[in-house]
Amino acid sequence: RGSGAGSVSGGGIACPGTCALGVQSGTTFVLTAAVASGSVFTGWTGNCTGNSVTCTVLVDAGKTVSATFGAIGTLPTKLDIDLNGRNDALTDGLLILRYLFGMTGAALTNGVIGAPQGRTIAQIYTYLNDITPQLDVDGDGRADALTDGLMILRHMFGLRGLSLIQGAISIGATRNTAPQIEAYLGALM
Repeated sequence: RGSGAGSVSGGGIACPGTCALGVQSGTTFVLTAAVASGSVFTGWTGNCTGNSVTCTVLVDAGKTVSATFGAIGTLPTKLDIDLNGRNDALTDGLLILRYLFGMTGAALTNGVIGAPQGRTIAQIYTYLNDITPQLDVDGDGRADALTDGLMILRHMFGLRGLSLIQGAISIGATRNTAPQIEAYLGALM
């Protein structure tokens, strides 16, 4: 997924697109993301998380893993979604939250694009698709509006500690304390 290109292989899987594999329960294998020319690997979602090009999967039930590839230059140094030079809760934070709620086109951007903007509506949507793995703030394998989006927005409004994470950590999160979430978001800002 994403605007870039690449493939995933390992454990009997070799796919440039969507693929499935039946394996016996208890099997462990390593998936490797291979990046195509002009693209970057932005991370895993599902039962693999993070942005290392390899991921170890223990099959003990049905598992789903997605690899995201973006165009070169996709990886954010800031969550400046509209590319106006600022991380702003009322523009960038709301764009992220609306995107995570599934909004597209004008519904995504009306009234929230900062000025001057460096990305068009289509570029904003593509960028958000490409960085979705980084939006998984709590590390549970999903970028979710009511957990990750809420914590991003709270952080952009300056909330820290318990005020940042209260009621917003998913079950199964690998980052579940305020210091872990603050450090993660600080690295993206």
